[in-house]
Amino acid sequence: MTDYWIPLNKIDLNYFIDTRAELYWASQIVSTVGSSLLLGTFDNNQTHMAWLNNLLVGKEVHRQKFFCAALDIGNLTTLLLDGRKELKVIARHPLKGATLEHSFDWAENEINQLLPESQKVTLRRPNEMLWEVPDHPLMHGAIFHDAHPESYHELAHWYDNAHTLLEYFKKRYYMSSDIVCWGNNLDMLFLNQQTDNQAITFGFSPGDSHIEVPYFFCRPWPAPLKDAKLITPALGKWHSREEWTGLVLTAEEILNKEGSQAQADLVRYFYEEALVKAEIAIGWRIH
Repeated sequence: MTDYWIPLNKIDLNYFIDTRAELYWASQIVSTVGSSLLLGTFDNNQTHMAWLNNLLVGKEVHRQKFFCAALDIGNLTTLLLDGRKELKVIARHPLKGATLEHSFDWAENEINQLLPESQKVTLRRPNEMLWEVPDHPLMHGAIFHDAHPESYHELAHWYDNAHTLLEYFKKRYYMSSDIVCWGNNLDMLFLNQQTDNQAITFGFSPGDSHIEVPYFFCRPWPAPLKDAKLITPALGKWHSREEWTGLVLTAEEILNKEGSQAQADLVRYFYEEALVKAEIAIGWRIH
């Protein structure tokens, strides 16, 4: 596994905050294609994205032709592809200097060039998304700045490493759930579900309003009761907010290690221990 881990470099972690905000809105251009053109599901599966060939790729749509939208995180560029099989680029749209409205218009226009007049489509706009979206200057006509290009390349490496690690654990523990990236928060994750009412989620987050830097997490569900005695892990820590409780390992801890081997081993050890702690928390394992 460590052969495929890209060494993560130390940069100002505050850069990730601005990067994550722009990345969130860039990803909405991708997820809106599935949201607008595919049948909805209870879990908004039509908005999920996958990590393929270093791209965040949206759901495939068939309207006479197969196509899907994608985001090149490292270069802050949205793409229209000829489907998930070949991932051939039909059109690309660099976001630096562009507005959100113009970028949504670009995606809609490029898709409509593939379709006959009778099948022209209209994509959902930011104020029509299937979830509450955070306010941001991009919502009010600001442009994508790409102020810290190195942080976009680094964040792409975080996603690539996260996908490598999640694939490793999926195969090791024979878990069948797909690895997906959610459109509403950009978490990359998969579920280990043993019953209809209990599950453990392995995932990666680029950061959020609660933990502003990238982090890996392992979350038991349902969340342990507030007064539950949770076993303190050797790596990472328990983190709770609202109805979310899980074990997290943050970027600060990972970046204290240098080189592929040390970083990959740290996250792998974290997940191995976190799985045991999570199983105990929801009663799958006796302490």
